Amino acid sequence: MSLVIALKGKDCVVAASDSQVTSQSSGGPIKHVIKKIYIINDSVIFAATGTISLIQKSFTIVKQFRNELEKGASGKLIDSITNCLFPIIKKASDDFKAYHGTNEGAPSVDIILIAPDKKGEPTIWHIGKDGNDENFDEIGYICSGGADTFGYSIINSYYAHNLNVEKLILISYRTLKEATRINAYGLGEPIDVLVKRKGEKARMLSRGEMKKIEGVYVRWKMHDSVFLNTLKVKL
Repeated sequence: MSLVIALKGKDCVVAASDSQVTSQSSGGPIKHVIKKIYIINDSVIFAATGTISLIQKSFTIVKQFRNELEKGASGKLIDSITNCLFPIIKKASDDFKAYHGTNEGAPSVDIILIAPDKKGEPTIWHIGKDGNDENFDEIGYICSGGADTFGYSIINSYYAHNLNVEKLILISYRTLKEATRINAYGLGEPIDVLVKRKGEKARMLSRGEMKKIEGVYVRWKMHDSVFLNTLKVKL
């Protein structure tokens, strides 16, 4: 399974994901490392979980709208993209049901789009497996994948609106790190983190930067343990 997240802060959006996918072979499951977050251009980011073939087809369709998205995402534009995506998602599901007699386990795709609004502010959009789309700026964060409930439980403990990009990076990293540390839902490292600041190009953090984040994460965890030891409960 997968976990992809996106968090909105002050003039920025941070996205993060695990990098593992599992396929089946005659000898058993095989683990692969793949990207789950893609930079389409300077301002538009595509992230998805689900069936690899549908992710690839969806990515190709979304790329066709890259110029419009870069000029400013709107509900109308996202609806247009969704209308292009839905037929291929439905066909994959219908074909699966025709062959297997059920929709259980049918191919699916869940998409997170990061694109600027008309003012250049990074925004978060979600196109779900059911073909519905919605904006997540008011909520401030979204999780996608089989481990989404795990992600929400961690982010909800630390997230606040208007956090700066450094805080969002740490929350994102902690969410993915703790999911992979206990091998939750078959997730796996490396963890990928993407940053999009208003007025700047979207970029993936380097492995050197990720090592620095790991060091801060370890200190954060130690601080939690020290603070817990200071607490007293009278019963």
